[in-house]
Amino acid sequence: MKNTNFSVLNKYRDGEFIQYMKNSVTICEGYDLKTLQLEKRVTALHDATMHMDEMFLTTRSHKLTLSYNHWKRKETRC
Repeated sequence: MKNTNFSVLNKYRDGEFIQYMKNSVTICEGYDLKTLQLEKRVTALHDATMHMDEMFLTTRSHKLTLSYNHWKRKETRC
């Protein structure tokens, strides 16, 4: 049986892709990013992944959740 060592990302559904990205960030953070000079890139990956996760959850949520999230963001900015 042939074993593959890569992922075909275009076959993932939205939630599966976001989980893959979260797993990737977790794996990257396990290494010494400063020595590898990857701090900025992994930070950008982390921020993009969290943004995608927030947008995905927003599209799947109820109207009350949208109102709560909007209120919560206002509260954290103050």
